[in-house]
Amino acid sequence: MEWIPTKLCPPLGVNELHLWRVCLSNLEAKVSELRLLLSEEEKARADRYTRSSDGAKFMAGRAVLRLILAQYLCLKPGEIVISTGEFGKPYISKPFNINDLAFNLSHSGAVCLVAVSYGREIGVDVEKLRDDVAVEDLAKRYFSTEEVAELRALPNGLRRLGFFLCWTRKEAYVKAKAFGLQIPLDRFSVSLTPGQPAEIRGTEASRWTILSFEPEPGHVAAVVAEGEAISVKYCDYVS
Repeated sequence: MEWIPTKLCPPLGVNELHLWRVCLSNLEAKVSELRLLLSEEEKARADRYTRSSDGAKFMAGRAVLRLILAQYLCLKPGEIVISTGEFGKPYISKPFNINDLAFNLSHSGAVCLVAVSYGREIGVDVEKLRDDVAVEDLAKRYFSTEEVAELRALPNGLRRLGFFLCWTRKEAYVKAKAFGLQIPLDRFSVSLTPGQPAEIRGTEASRWTILSFEPEPGHVAAVVAEGEAISVKYCDYVS
């Protein structure tokens, strides 16, 4: 995996997925400027955060999302209308999106990821590896029986990593699916053993490509895209 520092979007082919990494802390000084790019709904949502730092990260993430999408769509950032589907998935409708551009966004702490592709469903999730998470209790609540057994089979020192690998893969998958978070997390299985290939298990596995990676030290992430043989470019957003 090679992250290419850039602010300009490279050409996006029909069988490609572009994955953007954004460091939100690098944008703190520009938040007032970036806020001007947001819709009124986005500004109101940012203002509802209890902690101003969280609101600033939200604004920075949404503004950079608009700056990235605007290049692919040949629009100004403020012209983009981001709608929300019945099950909460964001999208850009026609006539602003004549090429069927799909996107998804996730952020954890200062790390933000944006996935972009044409004509396919996609989902991305990133999580910081935290020590204050009761991984086995949460696994019993949200993971499938198969996943719980695989997690318990890991050495104690790998269970936290295994939990977050599983969580990001499951979240990326449900975000890619049209029904989104309506899908119960314990109704399907993914792999979670560190060092082993990322997999979606079951009858739908052949329909999806899943990639699992470390975007920054102390974080894990996953991206799921509809279809096979997808070429991925990793873009490091230069602020």
